[in-house]
Amino acid sequence: MGRRVYGFEAGAQSYFERPLTLLTDEELATLVIYPRSPRRWTQPERAEDLIVARNGLLARAYAVESAPP
Repeated sequence: MGRRVYGFEAGAQSYFERPLTLLTDEELATLVIYPRSPRRWTQPERAEDLIVARNGLLARAYAVESAPP
C-alpha cells in the first residue's frame, strides 16, 4: 500500500482512519488500486487519475454485479 502500510485493514486505517468494514465502495476501490503503484497515486498531480481509475473499477464491478445470471 505504500508508506510502510501492509494489508487492506492497515491501509483503511492509514488512508481513511477507519476500519475496513466501515469504508464506502469508493474508498474500498481506492484501496484496491493503491498497491498497483503507491508512489504514483500519492502525487498531488495524479489525484484526478486516481479518481478515474477508481471510478472505472467501480463501473466494472457494478456491471458484473447487475449482470443477469
